[in-house]
Amino acid sequence: MSEETFDDDEVMSEAELRQAATPVRLICLPAIASELVQPPELAEKYIDGLLDPKRLNRRTLRQKEAELGQFGFAGQYKQRPIPDTGGMFKTDQLKYSQRPPDVFEALIRFWDKAGTADGDGACTAGVKMGRARRDVVPRFWVLDVCRGRWDSWEREKIIKQTAIKDGKGVRIGVEQEPGPIWEEELVTMASGRRRRLKKIKIGDMVIGQDGNPHRVTAVHKQGVLKCLKITTASGRTIFAESSHPFLTPAGWVPAGKLSIGDPLALRVISNFTLLNSVTKEECRLAGYFVGDGCCTFTKRGNSINASVTCSDDVEGLDIVHCVQSIGAKTLIYRDLHYRMSGGIRDWLWKRKLAGKRTENKIVPSWIWTASNECVANFIGAFFACDGSIYGKANGQAVEFYNTSLKLLQGIQSLLLRFGIYSRLRKKMHKVKPHYRDQYVLQLKKGDDSQARFAEFIPVHHSRKSVELGKIRRREFIPEIIGDLIVSIDPAKKMLCRCLSVEKAESFICNDFIVHNSGGKESAQNTIRNLAGFRCYAERPTGDKAARADPFSVQVNAGNVGIVIAHWNDAYVNEMMFFDGINGLMDQIDASSGCFNWLVHEKKKAGSAGFAWLPFILGMSALAGSLTA
Repeated sequence: MSEETFDDDEVMSEAELRQAATPVRLICLPAIASELVQPPELAEKYIDGLLDPKRLNRRTLRQKEAELGQFGFAGQYKQRPIPDTGGMFKTDQLKYSQRPPDVFEALIRFWDKAGTADGDGACTAGVKMGRARRDVVPRFWVLDVCRGRWDSWEREKIIKQTAIKDGKGVRIGVEQEPGPIWEEELVTMASGRRRRLKKIKIGDMVIGQDGNPHRVTAVHKQGVLKCLKITTASGRTIFAESSHPFLTPAGWVPAGKLSIGDPLALRVISNFTLLNSVTKEECRLAGYFVGDGCCTFTKRGNSINASVTCSDDVEGLDIVHCVQSIGAKTLIYRDLHYRMSGGIRDWLWKRKLAGKRTENKIVPSWIWTASNECVANFIGAFFACDGSIYGKANGQAVEFYNTSLKLLQGIQSLLLRFGIYSRLRKKMHKVKPHYRDQYVLQLKKGDDSQARFAEFIPVHHSRKSVELGKIRRREFIPEIIGDLIVSIDPAKKMLCRCLSVEKAESFICNDFIVHNSGGKESAQNTIRNLAGFRCYAERPTGDKAARADPFSVQVNAGNVGIVIAHWNDAYVNEMMFFDGINGLMDQIDASSGCFNWLVHEKKKAGSAGFAWLPFILGMSALAGSLTA
């Protein structure tokens, strides 16, 4: 293609453009209605404040803001680029000085704690600020910043040393991290097993947001708290305190700020540290027993009658093969009904499959620590017994049926290892309502879940395997799957706790990605370590941007000074790029805590002895009851 050229007489001057028959008009159409809309009459075309609500709805815009950050989002979708001096903070308005004022009305050092010792995790930051007299400008001064990545024991040591250096005239504030979750919820361990939160100990290895194992550095008992019950489209539920953050496309969002329709992140995990070496045949035999097996005791109780009923010759031959692989024997009686003998009794006891009624069956504990190949064989055998596929050739309906809710919940979690999303619901009996409750686990239609099931799950059943073979295969396996919230309901008060997780700062609970939170216990440990100093714990409310807004107003007004020191560059750089969403926020978060206390000092002054307040109130109530 030839390059176009222009003669000098073809180029119009600015004056000529103004005199042209068709004048040049400025068109500015941000995604969200504002005073920048040009021409102004087009503002009437916006629907509910949005330029294109079908393509760029508010949820999509929140996702874009999370992806691009405040700077990129403002330039691309708001048509309002943020200047180089900063977004929320105008760093060119800061006042620098070698020597701050000699006298301050109030001094405070506020700590934003983290538990990472190395890597790229969050830092612990302690910012010291002071408030000068009214006639001094600037009135608010950043005097010192202590920042680094330390283990919990080293962090507490440094906080204590810094407090001694500052002196007892400096108030100390400690951020109390977001709330916990119900201690009965299930945490995914590095071995693949799921363990109740209340049984997690320091040193245990759990799976983090990145899908890799991470060490638990602290366990925080939070006591009895009021929780929210969150239910998703897949049938999963989780109980959490309103301030506990969940991972969403918009970043970490507290439970109390979530809405119906918001997606919660489910983690696809395949990087487990395996603890056993069971065979594929054992896993398939376990799947057959869990599905259509029966283990009954004799009258004397010293032997077991073990049998499996199947509906297909291919399935029956595989059962015989699996039984022979463990050294047991099979005897066919009736049609496709297999009774077992020999070493089957010891195997059933060893694998914890004996004595389980249908409605009480669960995924055996040793399956969770098996390889993904073995897990796939267990699921496939169970599907051959209690699975169904029907409809068109693309497999539009792939389902599991069972009367045990816990069993299907376990299968649902195991399927997630292969990136398979499924929905669990209760099946209503219309004809025979007196029957036991039955539950259905259905693979989601319209995505790749059925294709991944056909690809990774081997099924020894003639008809079912043929139907699965017709489903188109896919190669893409997501790392994170969104599970939409269908209800958020208040729940009763529950015993809650949370974890501190090294580096990952997150863990997997009920398959959801949740934040690790030090909570009340961590803050109180720091306060106990600082006995003799004036300390208080503050539980932050709102997001980081909202908490930083009052401080930014004073910075932008030129009312904040900084003592010239070695930490200036890192501090100002974080301030310049702070948007409350993406990284680089520990120093500013600590500064927000300092400033908010300095502004509301009178209100905070009485909080140094907060630990005595419940005792005083209790004694007052007791005295009132005695006088009555």
